Amino acid sequence: MSFHVKARKPAKSTSTSVIPKAILQQARKNGILNLPNRGLKEIPAVVWELCSITKSEHVSFDSNEKWWDQVELTKFNFASNDLQHLPEDIRIFKCLKVLDVHDNALTSLPQSLSELTQLEKLDVSHNQLSVLPSLGQCEQLLVLHLQHNRLSALFPSLEGIAKCEKLDASHNLLQCLPTLAALMPNLKYLALQENQLSHMDCGKLMHLKFLDISSNQFKTLPSSFGVLTSLEQLNLRNNQIQTIPNLSHCSYLKELYLGSNKLQDISIELPTSLSILELRDNQISCVPNQITKVESLERLDLGNNNISNLPPEMGLMQQLKVVVLEGNPLRSIRRDVIMKGTHSVLQYLRSRIVPTSDASEISQGKGVLPQSQVGFELSLRNDVLNSGKLHLKEQDAESIQKILDEFSDLKLSDVRISQCPLTTLPTSLSSFSSTVTFLDVSSAKLKKVSVFIGKFQSLLHLNLSRNFLEDLPAEISQLKVLLEINISSNKFKSVPACIFELSRLENLLADDNQINFIPSKELMGLDVLATLSLKNNCIAHVPPEIGLLKSLRSIGLEGNTFKIPRQSILQRGSAAVLEYLRSRVSC
Repeated sequence: MSFHVKARKPAKSTSTSVIPKAILQQARKNGILNLPNRGLKEIPAVVWELCSITKSEHVSFDSNEKWWDQVELTKFNFASNDLQHLPEDIRIFKCLKVLDVHDNALTSLPQSLSELTQLEKLDVSHNQLSVLPSLGQCEQLLVLHLQHNRLSALFPSLEGIAKCEKLDASHNLLQCLPTLAALMPNLKYLALQENQLSHMDCGKLMHLKFLDISSNQFKTLPSSFGVLTSLEQLNLRNNQIQTIPNLSHCSYLKELYLGSNKLQDISIELPTSLSILELRDNQISCVPNQITKVESLERLDLGNNNISNLPPEMGLMQQLKVVVLEGNPLRSIRRDVIMKGTHSVLQYLRSRIVPTSDASEISQGKGVLPQSQVGFELSLRNDVLNSGKLHLKEQDAESIQKILDEFSDLKLSDVRISQCPLTTLPTSLSSFSSTVTFLDVSSAKLKKVSVFIGKFQSLLHLNLSRNFLEDLPAEISQLKVLLEINISSNKFKSVPACIFELSRLENLLADDNQINFIPSKELMGLDVLATLSLKNNCIAHVPPEIGLLKSLRSIGLEGNTFKIPRQSILQRGSAAVLEYLRSRVSC
């Protein structure tokens, strides 16, 4: 495994012996000494005098300062300097709770660290450490950052810090770990990615919520993973894993990342709590019907596998909002259907299900038994009342308005009005603004969106695809909890500015428009954006900065006019595209 050392910034010309007087005064008042990014190669002598309550050659007091009011130093921040050595004298700061010396040039740490018994957070990441001193006496330590060093072992150095809740030892040279539950039973966050681990036992870590062991050498995982009952996010990407243990008892697990492994099937017993399941870049050939049991699933990434068919029942997964299928030899679904996005794929899958005379058919006026108009209306109302869903298809504007008026006393959560000749949203739709979480007005010939859309404060998913829209009202920005917006197949020439104010937006789908540029600066403000799809537009340039979007996992750019990235990179999927863009940021 190659080791990467973070590129260091040029040292500043700041003297290593002079610290601004105001900083020292502040440190004496609040116990916090902050001296990051000053080009310091050693700890200035004046720092060691801070623990003295008498005057010295380095420490002087103004007339308005009282030496007896000086407080003990509790936070010591010398991050992003050029320190090559941390003296044993650090022991004199007995009350230190936070010690931050990350991003320096340290090759070792003083043994006296163990005497800092009040220490709660230690950050020595981004240095050149190959060994650790014993920290066993630091019994109050809660947070430990060791990432980006050269550590080949953590124990016995860390034995005794049983209260530790967060350990980041990623990007090191670790090859093995002891049973962590016996040594750190209170861990909630454990990051071990980019090491050389091939086995570990996480059993009985009953508080663990986050585990990242991606980019290691795991081939199998112990069954003890299945008893991590508090786990919320598990990242196993980029290993050599062929089978996964039973995870059905991990009832809080929301995100599971299994990309770039050697899985050949999805014979995984999964918890129904999952909202994100990534299985891209494996050797999976079949998606079983059991996937539909994961009722909370919102995002399923199957990119770059060997899948030729999908079970039609997937079309009934009501929470599923994003399905990534690129890079598969699919035969049962036409390419043009896939290119139109997730909604189109799910709709196609539903069409392949053998029809039955269930309530959903009755709600669309397709009951198999003849009935009176009064009987039909009663059946429709009862179905809507029980389900909170109203699906209208191929109705004229007058009929839609009438139905919405008749149901104005009901609490609807899911409203879908598709293939209806509407030029704007029906005014009666606003009656449900406080309860609707899913609104689909696709294929409806809309030319504008009414400003009352801003009243839908509970809206999570908005589908406005396949209309004649050229812009969106500013009121869209008031949808503060919106997770997904689909504006594909319209007439947009740019991404509407109001979208960039949706701070919780995870999925932005804008395929098949006339968009001619990607607003990278504005996109950087969407901190949780996971999916960006801009296929079949007029984009001539792809700014490499979008590769830096931390949460972005899926990007669709096919069918545009740009020449870079090349088509060969696009065909390798989102991960390859994002990696390529990141590599060009500094070019």
